[in-house]
Amino acid sequence: MKAARLQTALKESSEEIIARRTLLWLLFTNLAVLAPLASKITLGTLGICAICFVWRLGIYLGKVARPPRVLVTVLAIAAALTLALVSRELGLLNALVNLLILGYSLKYIEMRSRRDVKAVVLVGYFLIALTFIDHQQMLDALQLSLVAALNTCVLASLYHEQASFNRQLKLTLMLLAQSLPLALLLFVVLP
Repeated sequence: MKAARLQTALKESSEEIIARRTLLWLLFTNLAVLAPLASKITLGTLGICAICFVWRLGIYLGKVARPPRVLVTVLAIAAALTLALVSRELGLLNALVNLLILGYSLKYIEMRSRRDVKAVVLVGYFLIALTFIDHQQMLDALQLSLVAALNTCVLASLYHEQASFNRQLKLTLMLLAQSLPLALLLFVVLP
């Protein structure tokens, strides 16, 4: 009985390990998702995003440890209060977009399990969709489609850790091709 519990615990902990390739995809995805939103990001949000990116890069390289949860919580509360104070100047939509960006960045450095990676990817999709509010040109749609593909590569690498880069890319393209008919239908029905 004790051996079975130990084996179950080991299996659960091994499932929670995030592969290095997934972490590398996340580094690229973070920059790609936030770059089109540069015009909406406040200086304070940009500073926190930069700190979170550099910290996550340090974690990836093995130079620093994960931040304590207390630090992330204090940063989140301080950032939310600051955004609440300046929301009248920014406008409600920009304030909420900045709040979502802060949540994305802070969750990014706090990732400990596969579930956290899924949450970061999901928020990434929301940020990509929010980018379409101001960027509606054909070139922007192509760029954001590539960002969505990069975000989907994170999911492919999360579920197929042992697969080669080419296999993960092929899976990503297949998933995007399968989602294209529904996306076109929604575009026509809900313009």
